[in-house]
Amino acid sequence: MHTIIEPFRIKTVEPIRMTTREERERLLVAADYNLFRLPARGIIIDLLTDSGTGAMSSEQWASLMRGDESYDGSDSYERFERAVKDIYGFLCTNDAALARQERDLLILAEGFPTYGGLAGRDLEAIATGLREALDEDYLRYRFASTRYLGEHLTAAGIPILQPPGGHAIYIDAAAALPHIPPREYPGQALAAALYVHGGIRSVEIGSVMMGRRDPETGAEIPVECELVRLAIPRRVYTQSHIEYVIEAAAEMFAHRDEIKGMRIVDQPKALRHFTARFQPVT
Repeated sequence: MHTIIEPFRIKTVEPIRMTTREERERLLVAADYNLFRLPARGIIIDLLTDSGTGAMSSEQWASLMRGDESYDGSDSYERFERAVKDIYGFLCTNDAALARQERDLLILAEGFPTYGGLAGRDLEAIATGLREALDEDYLRYRFASTRYLGEHLTAAGIPILQPPGGHAIYIDAAAALPHIPPREYPGQALAAALYVHGGIRSVEIGSVMMGRRDPETGAEIPVECELVRLAIPRRVYTQSHIEYVIEAAAEMFAHRDEIKGMRIVDQPKALRHFTARFQPVT
């Protein structure tokens, strides 16, 4: 069969609060046009990141109950360690002094080595999740779903980085909005427009996040790529959600000439993408 379905059943659901365009416009203004500052209750489809946003499986919930909270010599830590070594391998050195130095730094940062810096139940859930993320049926579905999104955005004329991967789709904002110069942050402008139109939260990866200033003149130095990332959380959204993203993005793109650039009106010295305040260019 050609149809690839989600290789899981859904036992627990979280309602999605549907918002209107007018409400989203108000929320975006209140967030100073920074999608990081939006309240989660105002998001319909959240593609900001896939870090820590995946759905828990029944096996992961069972693993939580198995958590060994011993501070020293925890069984949960040992199971976590085995999973990490099996999947990622491990670093080794024949320099005893270096090994001792690194071990001492680990203790300073995390406490006792077998404690892990997390509760035993969390280590158990992570170990289970690491193995589940490499399940071939799941990976086949995830890659197919992400590829489907990329192919249909391309069919709608939306330029993306090719080929699609399994983690996210990256829209080429500079190519999508050629009327907006890099110093007016086309990625931020496109991400804001996509949110207003469909309630979809994405993230700019371009001159806002990665840009820097000339140390002598203070002038903004644009980066080579102005992108908008649509990161797919694991086991959270179904095929109909992906279809919604495609439809919303295509409708937004059809009116791309109406999208205005952005200017920064306030920003911190570091990691400005998290808290910077924007205004549309008039």
